[in-house]
Amino acid sequence: MNKKFWIAVFTAVYLTGCTTSSQYYWLDYEEKLYDYYHKPAKKTKVVNSYIDALERADKSGKKLAPGLYAEAGSFMLERGDRARALTFFKLERDAWPESSSLMDALITHIDQDLEAKN
Repeated sequence: MNKKFWIAVFTAVYLTGCTTSSQYYWLDYEEKLYDYYHKPAKKTKVVNSYIDALERADKSGKKLAPGLYAEAGSFMLERGDRARALTFFKLERDAWPESSSLMDALITHIDQDLEAKN
C-alpha cells in the first residue's frame, strides 16, 4: 500500500510538472515575428493577423504578455500610421506600468512629431 501511494504521488507530481500553461496570452507571437522578419512577402498579412489577434484577445479578457502592444505600435510606426502607433504604445503603458518610461518617451516623441507636421 505504501509503495503504491508513493508511485501515485510521484506520477501526479511528474505529470503536473509537464503541463505548459502560461499566465499570459502570447498570440503565436514567435511564429508571427519570425514570419514578419524572414518572409517579407507576407509582412502585411502577418501584421494584419497580429493586430486581429490582439483585438480578439482584448475582447476575450485574456492578459496579454508584456511587449505585445508595443510590438504592434512598432509595426504601425513602420507603416507610417503614427496615430495607431500611439494607441498601441498607450495600451502597453497602461497594461504594463514597468514600461511607462519607455512608452512615455515614445509617446512624447510621436506627439511632438505630429504637432510639428500640423
